[in-house]
Amino acid sequence: MNSLFANRRKARKVGGEEDEGHNANGQESDVSVRRPTNSKPKQKSKLHLSFGPRETSMVDDNDDGESEVITPKRPGLGRRMRENSAIRRPLKPSASTEHLPVRVGPDHDRPSYSHDYLRELRDSTPSTPKDTGSRERGAGNSDKAVDVAAKFGEVMEISVPTAIPSEAEIREKKARRARLAKEQDFISLDDGEGDDYWSIDTKKAEPETRLVRDDEDFAEGFEEFVQEFAEDGKISLGRKAERLQQKRQREAMRDLIDEAEATSDDDDSDAERRAAYEAAQTQAAMGGMGSNRQEPNGRPKTPPKITSLPRLTSTLDRLRSTLATMGASKRLLVNRMEELRKEKANIATREVEIQTLIKEAGENYEKLRVEAGLVPGESGLPALWAYVGFLSIIWFTWLQVTLFDIRFARDSIFERVCKAMQLVAMVGFASAGSRFTTRVRDENVWAFQALSALLAGSRLMLAVQYMINIGFLYKKMRIAAKGMFMIAVVLSASSFSYTGLYFAMSPTRPYIWIVWFGLFLLETLVVMGVSSYTPGLGFEDTHLNVRMTLLTLMIIGEAAMSVTRIVNKMVGPGGWTSHSFVHILGVTITVYLLWQSYYDITPRVRFGKIRQQIWTQLHFPFHVMLILTSEGSQILALTLDVALKIRYLVETFAFACEKPRPKPLDAIRLINSTIADMEIDFSRGALEEKKTIESFLNTLRSSPYIICPGNQNSLTKAQVDHLVSNVTVSLFSSMGITTDESSHERKIVRYFQLLGFVYIYYFVVTSLAIAHFSLFVLLAHRHPRKLYRGIAFGTRLVLAILLMSLASFIRYFSLTFYFMTSPMIIFTFTLTLFAVLLIDRLLDWLAAREKLAGERLSLSE
Repeated sequence: MNSLFANRRKARKVGGEEDEGHNANGQESDVSVRRPTNSKPKQKSKLHLSFGPRETSMVDDNDDGESEVITPKRPGLGRRMRENSAIRRPLKPSASTEHLPVRVGPDHDRPSYSHDYLRELRDSTPSTPKDTGSRERGAGNSDKAVDVAAKFGEVMEISVPTAIPSEAEIREKKARRARLAKEQDFISLDDGEGDDYWSIDTKKAEPETRLVRDDEDFAEGFEEFVQEFAEDGKISLGRKAERLQQKRQREAMRDLIDEAEATSDDDDSDAERRAAYEAAQTQAAMGGMGSNRQEPNGRPKTPPKITSLPRLTSTLDRLRSTLATMGASKRLLVNRMEELRKEKANIATREVEIQTLIKEAGENYEKLRVEAGLVPGESGLPALWAYVGFLSIIWFTWLQVTLFDIRFARDSIFERVCKAMQLVAMVGFASAGSRFTTRVRDENVWAFQALSALLAGSRLMLAVQYMINIGFLYKKMRIAAKGMFMIAVVLSASSFSYTGLYFAMSPTRPYIWIVWFGLFLLETLVVMGVSSYTPGLGFEDTHLNVRMTLLTLMIIGEAAMSVTRIVNKMVGPGGWTSHSFVHILGVTITVYLLWQSYYDITPRVRFGKIRQQIWTQLHFPFHVMLILTSEGSQILALTLDVALKIRYLVETFAFACEKPRPKPLDAIRLINSTIADMEIDFSRGALEEKKTIESFLNTLRSSPYIICPGNQNSLTKAQVDHLVSNVTVSLFSSMGITTDESSHERKIVRYFQLLGFVYIYYFVVTSLAIAHFSLFVLLAHRHPRKLYRGIAFGTRLVLAILLMSLASFIRYFSLTFYFMTSPMIIFTFTLTLFAVLLIDRLLDWLAAREKLAGERLSLSE
């Protein structure tokens, strides 16, 4: 046992035994393997091998028929395991290991056969050669060796060329040894290297010692070694083991047969993978030369199945049945489409009916809310009063500043600082005015408080300016100083009142801001009254009239600038048209005639105290009327543009159904182009209307024959009116005229109410403007004779009454709507102003004629 396992710890000498044998004998001797004799006779095996796992019986040519029997030593267990693993090593080295260092010696010079190869050789041999050598049955009997070279040919020996490893190969081997040494299942089976092994390690040889360490892993791996040799058929451990071996062989053969027959898809896939792997390995081994080469021993491909030519009769029958099936399915689809079309038309009809019912219910609900007092009954008036109120704040503040500047303003640093403070107050008015309404609420209470603070600061600044002027005039003009002191006291009290209103503003008192107008009136009356009746403080030698005239011209200039906004809204999308040109021309001429009418009645003589105050106070409502007239003209121009586009759309529908009727597709394209030419900006609050319009047009494109009445599914008047109403809402929204209603029907109602309100207030403000012109004629003494002044006053008053009477047509909304959609409504006020100018020119001509006649009479006398 010591000699059996001690060989594992001894240094092996690879390739040295064969060299020594050659040197001693001079020629290779034939070796035959003999098994030890066994007293128990055994049954002869029909399959007899002439060589063992390590020994080979070779016959030399010079041999006389007898071979020398040599009993080899039993090698150690570790060496036999290494030899067993070396048997399974492939014969030809791969390309990747071609240049690596290898072992050389007698073990690798001999051929090696694996278990699979022996089984294949046993199965493919037609007749098993008999055992030429008899087992040792007694003394003097020797076995005869089989001539392997004669039967299988000379064994090919592969000699690996000697190569010096490169630096990269040395690094690779070192890295590989280090990596394998770190693995848990790595067990080094060699204690030393042979003489013929090219070692790249620089470790020193351990010194030899007589002490031998006991092997702790005694007989390790022996069971696996025995089981492996038993499975390979090298040894048999009794009859039971032989039966198990035969059973395993039969199972292996059955597996090979099943694999060859390829009875399942998994086997097919495995066979395909193996074939692909073998082909890839073959191609790689041949350096790519075998890519186009077919395996000579490969199985032939399965020939394709040959189908017979189809018969004409069977093909026609099959075609007829297919056409019949397709025709039946087509009829079903057509019937289904008709049903869906009818259902869609019914849904559209019901939609209009439901919308009508919803509209009626909404109107009844609004009436009930009005009757219950939940919402105010008037429409648009709160916004109008809010606009007038905000304008009043700015106008009366400007008036107080103007009344001081025209009398006491001097160029100084203090005056410039005061002007800067007044400018800051105006900017504050503009910033807080966006939240100004007729009622104080939680969301806008800060705006009212800001306006109160700004008013208090501006009045306090004016009081300080008056007090400073009192210091300069007290010694020279005591009476004027007393009057100025009274004005300063009133302005100071007004400032404290505005401060108190700052703290009084709350949603519980929504209309407390009306107190501002009482304070405005008080300030104006006190300042102008005290100034008129105090010597040295009057307005006789001031340019108050010029200031009022300049402010009026500024308001008229703002109206002229608004014309550009109308041009952008009307002409910008589609360009100039004859109708848009007429509308804008009417607004422009109206602005020009307003300026001409006011310029003709400017005072040319000195006003008295009473007429000066009346003239000044009348300019506030007159300026309000001018601003409202300008806004009304713009809204009417936009309304005319919307009405004109809607009229085009309605006429397009009428044209599509008149005889001779155009093609339905052409008519639909014309309707689509009419709506597209409007260039509606749906992003300004008309997204729902956009969806409705697109859905209507898509319905017309899918069913073009429903555009005109002629069948049950044709468009109804209600559906066309619904499209027109959606286009109307979209046009108003794109022009900036929006409502807070969510329902489409309520939007239409609100727009018509807005148009009626605009119609009323436009003619009311224009009639009031003409009435102010008549009062200005009396104050300015436009004509020298009282008769002519009376005619001018009476003419303006009659025209104002006529304009006011036009507002009564709102009771007949159809007539009002027709009048509002006609350009004549813009030129109504224009013609009125033109008539006033003609009458003034006629009176001037008559006055000049009378004057010329009087001069001639005086010359004749």
